[in-house]
Amino acid sequence: MPRYPGYEDGPDNDPARRYRLQLLALFDLEWRMAGYDRLSIITRVHHRSGVYGLIAPRHVGSNFLAAGLRFKF
Repeated sequence: MPRYPGYEDGPDNDPARRYRLQLLALFDLEWRMAGYDRLSIITRVHHRSGVYGLIAPRHVGSNFLAAGLRFKF
């Protein structure tokens, strides 16, 4: 059974307080250098939330910042 983070949608020991419906917003930025058309650096912000209490209570959700390399074949 996979473990889901408690800060994402509530505690494991109280299933009634778990919220499956949340807003998901992904924002990507692609950074390139001149002369390297096939290689780029990607930064991504991953945001999940209850939209200030609209679809889940306040303070439910998470934010992640990720970085990676993208190579176009």
